Amino acid sequence: MRTMGPAAELEPGRKEPVPTSFGERLKSSGKISYHDFMGGWLDTYYAQHAVIGDSDRSISMKQVDFSTSPEISPLFGFLVGRQILEMWESMGRPADFRIIEMGGGNGTLAHDVLHGIHHYQELQGQNPVTLPYTIVEKSPSFVETQRERLRNYPVEVVHGSAVELPGINNVTGVFLSNELPDAFPIHPIRKQNGEWQELFVEDKGGLVLQEEWLKPSDEVEDFLKKYNPRVEEGDVYPANLAAAEWISRVSFALTRGFVITIDYDSNLIARKGASFKERSGYSLFKDEAGKVDITTGVDFQLLVDTGKRYGLNPLGYVTEGGFLSGLGYFAEKSNLFAKFQSTIGYRRYFLDRAEKLIWSGSKVLIQSKGIEGETQLSGLSSVFHEKTSEEQRKKIFKGFEVVL
Repeated sequence: MRTMGPAAELEPGRKEPVPTSFGERLKSSGKISYHDFMGGWLDTYYAQHAVIGDSDRSISMKQVDFSTSPEISPLFGFLVGRQILEMWESMGRPADFRIIEMGGGNGTLAHDVLHGIHHYQELQGQNPVTLPYTIVEKSPSFVETQRERLRNYPVEVVHGSAVELPGINNVTGVFLSNELPDAFPIHPIRKQNGEWQELFVEDKGGLVLQEEWLKPSDEVEDFLKKYNPRVEEGDVYPANLAAAEWISRVSFALTRGFVITIDYDSNLIARKGASFKERSGYSLFKDEAGKVDITTGVDFQLLVDTGKRYGLNPLGYVTEGGFLSGLGYFAEKSNLFAKFQSTIGYRRYFLDRAEKLIWSGSKVLIQSKGIEGETQLSGLSSVFHEKTSEEQRKKIFKGFEVVL
């Protein structure tokens, strides 16, 4: 169910409804696409682990399944806030400017972005102006957590899918995401003897699901008519149809402003040679299904090309380290820590972990729409961790190349 307004009522500490045993569904479903397998895995995982009042289980530094940059250090959100403030000012400070975060987790990034915006306004001798902030969140548990954590902040939390963006239209402002499209279920595909194949799996007994490469589904065939992945014969590509749909929906919703996408990049999940599970690191062991979180690398070229098709102009593609250093990471780290120690609670312990942000493998893509003239953004100004190619005018550190 996807609705605007208040989330469904859930008692604190109660888990979301747990689907029928994922293992039982696998046995009864026969052969299914890896996309459906990954979707069922993730639905089961979040139903079991996204608990009201204890949502740190999934993405914080307490009981770690994985950690994200906002949880590693508050400095990340402060500097993202500085970039958003710069964008607002470059647009002439429009009164209807909004920040739309898609997939807000525990609300940590929203908290730190708002503090960062206020901090940099004060540094400029301005009276702080609070920019309206909306989180679009699919998980009812995280909706409840965000509303509780941000109850004293001007943040609206919308319960709905980031791919659909319910009620979000005609936006002047910034769309922001951190590690969002990597959580969309993918269709692993490969080219064999010049023909595309899609991965299907089946429970035939034993500990490991059996993999079989078959003719792609109709929706994958339609995807391949619009986008031709750059892969070698036999390599496995993570066809992320939801990512393409998501970035096109963002473009339709954005009238004037910017899109900031932060995520891990990869246009391949496996090279030719061994079986899918051995090459990619993706588990096909049944006893792990739904018990740990799984994600995929993101093909940023897909986001760039699809975005162009729907009116988004790619401004730059840099490493997270380059993005943060351009925004003053090295110059202001000590000052920011001293100023904001009172706002971060238990996260004070993680101030010394900020160096992990600079060495992160994440990339940052910034796109714009309806912005006239050349735009100079601090987050795209640094060459830290970057190698430059004049031919393709790209900025990368590692991973694959993106043509802007």
